[in-house]
Amino acid sequence: MQKMKNTETNETMDEFDNLKTKKKILLNFQKDFTSFRQLVEEKSKNLEEELEELLILNNKDLMESMKRADEDIKAGRVTACRTDKEIDDFFDSL
Repeated sequence: MQKMKNTETNETMDEFDNLKTKKKILLNFQKDFTSFRQLVEEKSKNLEEELEELLILNNKDLMESMKRADEDIKAGRVTACRTDKEIDDFFDSL
């Protein structure tokens, strides 16, 4: 009788150990999946930023406008606005 009880206890302990092992595996999988998802989101964001930069660099009109603006700044043809009123006055004058 005692031997049978020990066998049942051992089987119950084995089942419990199996459940603990499965739980650990699932928790590790969840952590790995979360890390992978975060990595994919980060890479996706980086790719979107690179795509946006490429679209800007391939916009010839925008690049020419930026070149002209740079030349104007170097030549001193700029208006510095330091307050909201100065900004409003500047745009009203256009």
